Amino acid sequence: MNLLYYISRDWRDEYGGNFEHSVNPVVVDKNRCCISNYYFSKACPEERDYYHVTSFVGRPRQPLKRLWGCVDNFMRQWIAVNLKISRGKSQARFST
Repeated sequence: MNLLYYISRDWRDEYGGNFEHSVNPVVVDKNRCCISNYYFSKACPEERDYYHVTSFVGRPRQPLKRLWGCVDNFMRQWIAVNLKISRGKSQARFST
């Protein structure tokens, strides 16, 4: 689970940066600050060995970013599963 908490003072919807499955573009010259919390369970709810990397994709009108997001996600997932290289592996999937 990922919890996003936006803390930018006096931020308005029309400034953009709204979460809509993806995040729409920020259209003003202001910083948008966010606290992001990720929560993971120690075991897969389906009782199997499971691991996945966080996926990033472009918006629907960004076909090249969407394509790159798929390629990037596949490569990072393959490396994590097959080569056992990932960030935080000692805390996440390889701990006992």
